[in-house]
Amino acid sequence: MFLSRLKFAYEDREEGSALIAVLGLIGVAAIIGLLVSSATVSAMGFTSATRAGVQSQAAAEAGIDFAQVSLATGSCQPSYTSSVAPSFTATLYYSLQSLGDSWATGCPNGAPAQRIKIVSTGLATSVGVAGNTRGNASAVEAIYPAIVTDTSITATGPAVYAFSATGFSGSGTLLPVSGSLPSVRIKHGNVTCDGGSAVAGDMVAADGSLTIGGSCSVGGSVWSSQALTISGGGMTVGGDATASSISLAGVEVKGNAWASNAIKVNWGSTIDGRATGGSLNFAGGNIKGASWTNGAAAFTVGGSSIDGSLTARSLTGTGTVKGGKTIVPTGPGAGPAAPATPVVPNWVDFVFKPSDWVGFTVVTLPAGTCSWAQFQAAAATLGTSAGVINAQGCTNTITLSTGSEKLPVNNDLAIIGKTFSFGGSGGFSATSAHRLWLISPDATADSQPTCPAGGGFTVAGGFTLDPKLSVMIYNPCHVDITSGINWRGQIFAGSVTINGAATLSYAPVGLPGFDLDLGNPTNAGAPGASMIGTQTSIRDVGVGG
Repeated sequence: MFLSRLKFAYEDREEGSALIAVLGLIGVAAIIGLLVSSATVSAMGFTSATRAGVQSQAAAEAGIDFAQVSLATGSCQPSYTSSVAPSFTATLYYSLQSLGDSWATGCPNGAPAQRIKIVSTGLATSVGVAGNTRGNASAVEAIYPAIVTDTSITATGPAVYAFSATGFSGSGTLLPVSGSLPSVRIKHGNVTCDGGSAVAGDMVAADGSLTIGGSCSVGGSVWSSQALTISGGGMTVGGDATASSISLAGVEVKGNAWASNAIKVNWGSTIDGRATGGSLNFAGGNIKGASWTNGAAAFTVGGSSIDGSLTARSLTGTGTVKGGKTIVPTGPGAGPAAPATPVVPNWVDFVFKPSDWVGFTVVTLPAGTCSWAQFQAAAATLGTSAGVINAQGCTNTITLSTGSEKLPVNNDLAIIGKTFSFGGSGGFSATSAHRLWLISPDATADSQPTCPAGGGFTVAGGFTLDPKLSVMIYNPCHVDITSGINWRGQIFAGSVTINGAATLSYAPVGLPGFDLDLGNPTNAGAPGASMIGTQTSIRDVGVGG
């Protein structure tokens, strides 16, 4: 019995030891499981964070590339954002210094920037898990030298350019200033000058006929792609006359006359130089130089005379040829070449871009009805700095004609607006020589004027311009100057009327970014001109830093 009780007690103790061992094994297994689970979760978090970091880094670099391409093609925005993959926000900064850490946010907008910085923040498409967020966003900074366009605005273009001959008439006067030769260049349409207009320079009808009569006078040369007709007692053309055909009556041409077809010289007309035409009809006039035609020459009225020689295929009638006659029935061959064709460019579509106005401070008027007081305040804000008053948001016509007050121009100034109407006794004042631009932009890029509803430019009444100002009018609509204003500058418009006692003294001003003589863009402000040079540095930076 005693031995039996000892046996049972021993067996009970063995069962307790086994239970402890089992519990130990379970605990070890649990710890190992926890370690494995923790390692798995940690690995997943690390992997997802790494993946997110790669994605956000690629997105940030994509933002740098996107902004760089935009700047390289001449387009600048304060920031660039993509809400789809790769998602980024690229912010622009510029510095007026070549070294240092002084930066201003946004585009230079005419400021003389030395460097441009892009900071792009990219976001991951698949974010990190298990609290691993370090790769969800990345930021990259790139710095470039700024390409500053030419700060000068080249003074190009004629005294008056009109795309259409519509409304071209009146009794205004065009005068030279400091040796500049004023010219009138009409791109399309038949031109008539029959008032009291006086043009000290050239007159060109690039795609139409030209008729000059009354007391209209031209101090330079006249050129027409079609017929040229000049008649009037005692009229004078100070240079050459060139056209498809020419008819002169009571006119003196101080230069040469050239026509691909007929030239007719009537009573009271004189050509001081030579006459070259497809045919020659002498009806009482006088040619002081040589006369040449590959066709027929005819004296149709007695008293006609040629002081020089005459060369023709045939000759009829009786007249005086002091220099001798050469008649070649088979044709005399090539004659004197035509004068060079004057360049009358296509219409220039000009839009306002702050980057074109390097060195100018831009003051933008709020949208809505713009008052005289707002223009005064804008001028006061500019002070003595060159500036632009951007009035494109004004819904009313810009008048500047409240009483006799005058807007001061203390440096070069441009006013950009939809439509202008100056009258009353207002005006612009200046204490020294400056340039003034009055511009209505043409945003339709089609090489022809696009006039918005209600657009145009008029000057009437006693409105005045200080003679120290040189003024450029650019307007795709009709420009009508009918007062007795004395204007110094030039006009580039859809069509033009200069009437009354108005006087335009030609002083070229030009437009930024364009050669108005040829109609071509220039490097300064030209569309597509790069704003940045080769990248000088790129680095990762802290997000939000």
